[in-house]
Amino acid sequence: MAESTAHLTDHVFPHLPVRQWVRAVPKRLCYYLQRDKGALDAALRIFLRVVQGTDQLSRGNEAQRVQPREEEVATAQANGKSL
Repeated sequence: MAESTAHLTDHVFPHLPVRQWVRAVPKRLCYYLQRDKGALDAALRIFLRVVQGTDQLSRGNEAQRVQPREEEVATAQANGKSL
């Protein structure tokens, strides 16, 4: 985990502000998402769409002048297990 974090910090992310969002789901849903990759992908797409919409709303009129570059990095972690 530390090596991948260091790689992302040093080489992947530009030297710009970064926002981190964490998605948590109930255990019953988590077990289902672990076994169904299509459901996990759909849940991630919905989450990212909501985050992007929230970010645009929070910028208000500024969103019309400045279009920030948005990138996503997603990891899935099983209950209580390390990445």
